[in-house]
Amino acid sequence: MTRHLNRINFVLLIVITGVTLFQWNIERDARQRINSLQRTSAAQEQKVTEQDETIKGANEDLDRFRVQVTELKTQSDAQVIEIRDQKGKLFQLEELKTSQTKQIESLRQALDAFKAAVASRDENIKTLLEQREQLYAVNKNAVEKANLAINSYNDVNGKYADLVTRYNDLVAKTQAAAAAAPKEGETK
Repeated sequence: MTRHLNRINFVLLIVITGVTLFQWNIERDARQRINSLQRTSAAQEQKVTEQDETIKGANEDLDRFRVQVTELKTQSDAQVIEIRDQKGKLFQLEELKTSQTKQIESLRQALDAFKAAVASRDENIKTLLEQREQLYAVNKNAVEKANLAINSYNDVNGKYADLVTRYNDLVAKTQAAAAAAPKEGETK
């Protein structure tokens, strides 16, 4: 039984230790939060103090601004008249800008058409160059075949000339032999 009580005491001791550690962690977290809140509060108090000083300075500036606004009102009345004059000039400039924009657009279109024509011309030149290369290759091939045919023709002509020479020699020999042979009815 004592053993059983020792175990229960041990378990309770572990539970109490765990609860104590848990409570210490909670208190530590709470202290950290309190410190953080105190720092935040001090920072906010500092900001409030700075804002009070800023407001005092702004009130002083407001009085100066009122004087300046009155001066600016007087200047603005004079500038309104000047702005009217400037608007008239601006209207003239806008009309000039519109006409020049139209001219630029027509020039841009002409330039685009010129670029398209140049591109088309370049494409035609490229096509012509390709066709020229093809014709050159075909002509080269035809010339090579013609040269082979001429060489073959020359060989045939040489053989024919040799054959004609032989034939002529044979005819000459045959005629000589026929001239040397007695004719029928003739005796030797």
